[in-house]
Amino acid sequence: RSEEACSLTSSEHFQEAAERFCFAIFLRNSLDARVDEQQPATVVKKLNGQSPRAGNPYAAILHGLTICDLKARLDHWEQVCASQPASTEESRTIAICKVLAGRSLGQAGGQTMDQQLFERQMKLVEDAAHYMKPERYLSMMYELAYTYRDNGATGQSKRWYKQFLEKAPATHELRSSAEHALRMVSGDSSAALNVVQDMLKRGGGRAAPPCAHQ
Repeated sequence: RSEEACSLTSSEHFQEAAERFCFAIFLRNSLDARVDEQQPATVVKKLNGQSPRAGNPYAAILHGLTICDLKARLDHWEQVCASQPASTEESRTIAICKVLAGRSLGQAGGQTMDQQLFERQMKLVEDAAHYMKPERYLSMMYELAYTYRDNGATGQSKRWYKQFLEKAPATHELRSSAEHALRMVSGDSSAALNVVQDMLKRGGGRAAPPCAHQ
């Protein structure tokens, strides 16, 4: 999908490109928009992504990834969510905002070991699942499993990893890390190294993109 987004950007189909870039980041279980740094930046500029309410919502999501300050980034995405029509039905925009906000909190929690950040992460991802049903999206299943693992909720984590593995094809890029993670939450301490190695193979897992120049 990221290659498709690059192609759409080159042909100046910016709205479609913005959505594809966001969905690719969601599917990769990352915070990384560095497929081609210039192309997401072009999409953000063309679609006024700096404005969380007036700009294209997917471009605004991409812009949020360039905001270094965690609070400012979360506030930006919260405003994107608030700009969307109120709905109890599926909303990819709201779901992706909440998932990326959760990943940002989880990344910060991993650096500071602040349990409150992990708890906020879990709440956001649980909220996101209302807008992007995990039964329909393998990556949402994985997101829930990953988040519950971060929060020590091993029973819920195992449940979602198992559901993911039951449905994911053998070639799914997250399958290997899910298999190792399931072993880890099931008590196999040796699996932790495999989880880290899988993340590194995928470009560092939830790596943050470079911050925009001020």
